[in-house]
Amino acid sequence: MKGIAVNKKQAVEVSKIFKSFSHPARLLVLCRLSEGACTVQELQDACGLEQAPTSQFLARLRKEGRVIGEREGNQVFYSLKDPRLVELMKTLARLYCPPKE
Repeated sequence: MKGIAVNKKQAVEVSKIFKSFSHPARLLVLCRLSEGACTVQELQDACGLEQAPTSQFLARLRKEGRVIGEREGNQVFYSLKDPRLVELMKTLARLYCPPKE
C-alpha cells in the first residue's frame, strides 16, 4: 500500500475544509449543496433551519471559499464552489449515512 504524500500546505488546506464541517448545521448545508444548487429557502426546508442561521452559515462558507451564489432574477442559488467538495461530501455520505429506505 502506498503512503499518503501530503505537505504542510495541503494539510493546512484540508484542516480548513474540515473546520467548515465542524458545526452540524453547516455540515447539513454542505450535504444539501452537494446535491446541487439551491436557494436559501430550499436550504432551510432541507436542513430544518431558520433563515438567520442559514444566512450566517452561507456567509461564512462564502468567506471560506466553499460556496458561491449566483443571482437569477430575484433569487440567489448557492452551490459548492469546488467540485472536490462534492466528491468529499459523497464519500462522507457513503461512509456515514445509510441509504434511505
